[in-house]
Amino acid sequence: MVNLQGSAFLFKVGGTVRRATISDLTDFTLYNVTLVSRNEFGESLPSYAVLVLTRTQDELDWEQGGTSLANLPKLPDTKNCCRSKNVTHDS
Repeated sequence: MVNLQGSAFLFKVGGTVRRATISDLTDFTLYNVTLVSRNEFGESLPSYAVLVLTRTQDELDWEQGGTSLANLPKLPDTKNCCRSKNVTHDS
């Protein structure tokens, strides 16, 4: 892992890797993840950003029947927020 700037990080994996895990993330935190591939011909354009929400221990416990759903934080409604501000993929 390489810290690029601020809170941006670069993770490198080999070309034959089909699955990777990013560890040491903060519970219930939103992360933007993009992918770029590189080979002998150059670098691809970045993928669309995927918004990823890390899980909390309460959420994991709830799935196993141990915690009330009321303890889980409410997710932000990013889709309607973007729509209300006329933000689209074409913007």
